Amino acid sequence: MAQLSVRGQAAMAMDKEGEQQQGVLLYYKFVSVPDPDQVRQWFQDLCSSLSLLGRVRVSPDGVNVTVGGTMACLRKHINAVEQHPLFNECDFKLAESSNPINANAKLAVECGFDSLSVRLVKELVTLGLHPSLTTPSIKSAGKHLLPQEFHQILQSIGTALVNGLHGHKADGSNTECEKESLEVKESIAGNSLRLDVENVIRNPNCGVVLLDARNIYETRIGRFTPPTGVEFMESFSRQYSDLPVWIDQNADQLRNKQILMYCTGGVRCEMASAYIRSKGEGFEDVFQLSGGIQRYLETYPDGGFFKGKNFVFDYRIAVPSSSNEVVASCLACGISFDDYSSRTRCCKCRMLILICPSCQAMDTRPTNNLAHSFICELCKKQDKSVAACNLAAEYLGENNRNWTVQCNVNMPACKVSVSNPCQTLVSIITAIAGLPKPKLRILCLHGFRQNASNLKGRLASFSKKLKHVAEFIFVDAPHELPFIYHLQHNTSTAAAYGDVVTDVNKEAVDTESLPYIWKKKYSWLIGPSSQNDMDLNEVTSHRNQYWISRKDAFDPLQYQTQYEGWPETWHYLQKVFAELGPFDGVLGFSQGAAVAAALCPLISRTNLHNCSVSFKFVILCSGFPSPVYEHKSMMPQSNNGLLFDCPSLHIFCGNSGYDRQIAVDESEKLASMFTKNSSFIVQHSSGHMIPTQPEYLQQYLSFLKQFQ
Repeated sequence: MAQLSVRGQAAMAMDKEGEQQQGVLLYYKFVSVPDPDQVRQWFQDLCSSLSLLGRVRVSPDGVNVTVGGTMACLRKHINAVEQHPLFNECDFKLAESSNPINANAKLAVECGFDSLSVRLVKELVTLGLHPSLTTPSIKSAGKHLLPQEFHQILQSIGTALVNGLHGHKADGSNTECEKESLEVKESIAGNSLRLDVENVIRNPNCGVVLLDARNIYETRIGRFTPPTGVEFMESFSRQYSDLPVWIDQNADQLRNKQILMYCTGGVRCEMASAYIRSKGEGFEDVFQLSGGIQRYLETYPDGGFFKGKNFVFDYRIAVPSSSNEVVASCLACGISFDDYSSRTRCCKCRMLILICPSCQAMDTRPTNNLAHSFICELCKKQDKSVAACNLAAEYLGENNRNWTVQCNVNMPACKVSVSNPCQTLVSIITAIAGLPKPKLRILCLHGFRQNASNLKGRLASFSKKLKHVAEFIFVDAPHELPFIYHLQHNTSTAAAYGDVVTDVNKEAVDTESLPYIWKKKYSWLIGPSSQNDMDLNEVTSHRNQYWISRKDAFDPLQYQTQYEGWPETWHYLQKVFAELGPFDGVLGFSQGAAVAAALCPLISRTNLHNCSVSFKFVILCSGFPSPVYEHKSMMPQSNNGLLFDCPSLHIFCGNSGYDRQIAVDESEKLASMFTKNSSFIVQHSSGHMIPTQPEYLQQYLSFLKQFQ
């Protein structure tokens, strides 16, 4: 057999290296999906077979995919998707990248690139509209502009407005500006677009608005800088679901304008443009950059009209143009800085912020990437609004926040009627300052053998639909628990432990078959045996994680024996309230609900007045009375029958046997410990979960709005 030449061997080595080159693939498509669960399973099987990591979201109205893997596997994925009858016309955005685990393992975990997540969702893109409003049809979305068209329109308008339109030359030919205007019209005429550049130039009141549909932490590090004559607008929002409210508030500025929209990859512009156009007359001319910033930078590698970096929702964090221009700055010292890799977050709202390494080093109390010395620009603005409220309070002679007033003085600055003598001063001050009601801050406590990420996922629909009234803060419990694998074939009951079930029938397990990375599990309260779990002979150490083999079946009454570990939990919660608070309320799920309920009598103790733990209400989901000895002594049956006088919302399954973890009588017993005039009970038939159908959502809103 002839040997390969040196050149041939080098070519083979390069081909092999190219196959192992890592990459990221993004695409979406709005299309009617008849059987979403079947499509979800198809994507699950396809991505798993190719060892891809990342996120796939499937809904009745389409699919949105962000996955990573080797370039060879990503190309195989593209070929398979193109053969699917529903997704054969997707705009695939494929880019080379480094290995996420090797580059930054912590960042890979936070961005969801340490595992594969294929989920069904109700909507592909959630606008966060009020439940009473109808989501606009994707068929109403704005017309697409290719990157070349988008660029040429901006360029031509800018040039024409600088030079002006002065009619024809003496020989009757068009001026250069007129030629460019006509070229733009001709280039987009094939798409039946209505954007009229010449009309924009002659009538500035019917001009062009360039609208950035992204969040503020994205626009900080990069955005389009349009030429003179094109108005630039952005919403300065924390999340996409806030955009419709901003559009409503700025409708007059958008009316009768020709709107050019853009976002990262295009998917958010689809729904946002549809929402604008749904407003009817005066909002018809909406256009969007096809493929988003990513496609524009591929077409114009030097950046074109885009300055800075394109923020992306994967482990790459941001994608620069060839100019590598830095447009952002450190929030603290103001030097040029645009690196989000430290994942530093605002100490109040947890939004990403830019803090340079020097300023991070000066922060003396870093915890969970929260920069305690720094807050984002939105929270700073809110603090100034609060200061305005304080001045208004001083003007009205306020000394007690809960004081009610009857105002007969004619106050021109007051935007609210104060004829109602029972109207609280807080509402009056808010109206005087012209402010929206502040969102409630709710601390969320997860269940046994769970973590903050688990509960955040479980409450995803709940929190999204209540974002206009509350923000939810999730923390891990203090007691770390080992993972569990089961040496049995029967996996149905074992799955209730919440960990991986290994379907084997042997006394030993090959640790290499265990998952590479699993997020740690925690508990607020533990059983006597839990403290000794780490010392048992059956503990297996695997990649700095601990796994315990169990043969016993899941015990649905195990929560009754978890009565230890409270001193550590109480100390930890005081620290959470001090560093992440203040909180308006506490939400607890399952064991977290037992702990949240136990806090109610604790915060009323006279010897705890200097304690940082304070809140106005609790939300107890699938809860039960705490089995901790110290808590039992404070319960009504042991405390002279005194009920807890803390406003409470109780959410639990009212059908016996539907909730296989917590019996209905346990949740009812917990609810009975609160005074009837301050407790609100919502029963459902959905098992161990929190339903978010409209009939339940209205009850949650009714409870929460009394605390705004």
